[in-house]
Amino acid sequence: MRALSVNVGEVSWTGHTEAIGDGFAAIASTVPSGRAAHPEEIAAAIVFPGSDMASYVSGAVIAVDGGHIAVAGVYQSLAKEPA
Repeated sequence: MRALSVNVGEVSWTGHTEAIGDGFAAIASTVPSGRAAHPEEIAAAIVFPGSDMASYVSGAVIAVDGGHIAVAGVYQSLAKEPA
């Protein structure tokens, strides 16, 4: 049995981006990659765990967030031993 999760960041799609307007641009500018994801990029990450390419992957969280978690230090803090 495999258990995988996809952690999604900001996503830009027609309607949503237009409804939020400049507010969305401001949020997207905070993403370390400098932009929001395209729906196709998120879809690829969601399809991956069910593919044969992920047959030996288990217990993972796939961060599809443009670098938010890596920059925020969440993964680094998990690697440290408790005090």
